[in-house]
Amino acid sequence: MEKDAVIAALGAAAALAGLVLVFEGITIATLQSFPGDTEPAVTDAYRLSARLLAGVFAASLASVALSFAWLLSNGPDWLFPWTAGLFLAQLGAILVVSVFSVLQLAGR
Repeated sequence: MEKDAVIAALGAAAALAGLVLVFEGITIATLQSFPGDTEPAVTDAYRLSARLLAGVFAASLASVALSFAWLLSNGPDWLFPWTAGLFLAQLGAILVVSVFSVLQLAGR
């Protein structure tokens, strides 16, 4: 059962990493579309969102790597809680960044 959960987490973490990367690219492209003399107050939310998305992308890659390491090491019992915990943290981080982006960027 643990192996099935880790395989599912591996696939989901990789898919979510790709999705986060797409939105990070959109955010960065939007940020770069502002003229150079734009007030920082206008672009600060985009910069913060891009940084948060980069952190979530890194967490997603870490989740993929940890899941893969768990599979390669024949599923040690001590590593499973870390693998599952990191995946759940990734989901939480995606939720936080999504809510932030909607409230700060789409609400403008």
